[in-house]
Amino acid sequence: MRDVTVWAAWYLFLLAVPLFIVASLVREQVVHRRSGRRTGLLKPS
Repeated sequence: MRDVTVWAAWYLFLLAVPLFIVASLVREQVVHRRSGRRTGLLKPS
């Protein structure tokens, strides 16, 4: 059963890497968007 846990760990790790990259990119965009447009929060565009 250890092989199953190893495969599961690798699968979760490989899934977490792209998710972490996407999360960091989205976080940077949100931070720049908030810092750049604090006065225009009411405008969706």
